[in-house]
Amino acid sequence: MSVELLVVVACVVTLGIVIAAKLTGVLQGFHGNIKENITEVTGSGY
Repeated sequence: MSVELLVVVACVVTLGIVIAAKLTGVLQGFHGNIKENITEVTGSGY
């Protein structure tokens, strides 16, 4: 493997991790909002 290829692979992996982390954070925030809304409506945590 050439150095250039290794650098490209490292960049792609890093980008993938960053994107996955952002998506995970968005999904967790979204889920948290849903739980809060349901708690307000029903008065329970479900």
